Amino acid sequence: MAELVLVLGETGSGKSSSLRNLNAKETFLIQTTPKLLPFKGGAKNYTKITKENPKGNLFVSDKSNDIIRALKSINEREDIRYITLDDIQYSIVNSYMRRIREKSTGGDVFQKYAELAADYSDIINCIIHELRDDLIVFVASHVDIDDFGNATIKTVGKLINEKIKIEGMSSIVLMTAMVDGKYSFRVNGEGIQKSPMGMFETEVIDNDLALVVKAIEEWK
Repeated sequence: MAELVLVLGETGSGKSSSLRNLNAKETFLIQTTPKLLPFKGGAKNYTKITKENPKGNLFVSDKSNDIIRALKSINEREDIRYITLDDIQYSIVNSYMRRIREKSTGGDVFQKYAELAADYSDIINCIIHELRDDLIVFVASHVDIDDFGNATIKTVGKLINEKIKIEGMSSIVLMTAMVDGKYSFRVNGEGIQKSPMGMFETEVIDNDLALVVKAIEEWK
């Protein structure tokens, strides 16, 4: 199974910029919404995969079936070692918005939310159970912060939050933070973040996925 690493934080907190030091030749980026990468060279190093550009390393879709097909296709590419799935929350938020005008009541409403949860879960299960063991997959998501400062992965309501607990499906959860004026990751300590004992020497590291890759590979 692939190594699932969750990268969580509010918008603008450094999730996308954290892939700046990954080797783009070994990295495939899946975006759920098309946007410029927030670091120099992003547009040059990440190009859309097409028939004319079969070795591209960028795919854009917010549909769960498309994302799963892309993951399985990337799995066959021996040149790819890292996958980043950016803003996974839009795969469920946009699907919800596309269906928001559907007239439904009672059990139909519950069924709609159950299907959204299943689509989201299918993506995570594909990563964990169907991809190569040597792949590291970074899944980035926005979070919701409650009145007590507790963070949870952003979805579209309590019915789905009760069904989806992907934090429990990963051993490594990184939480973005601003520390001493620098974009950082919290990797241990109180909160949603966590990592295996001894993988990181400190509770806070730079927001650099290349450093995370190095820590994972050295720890194994």
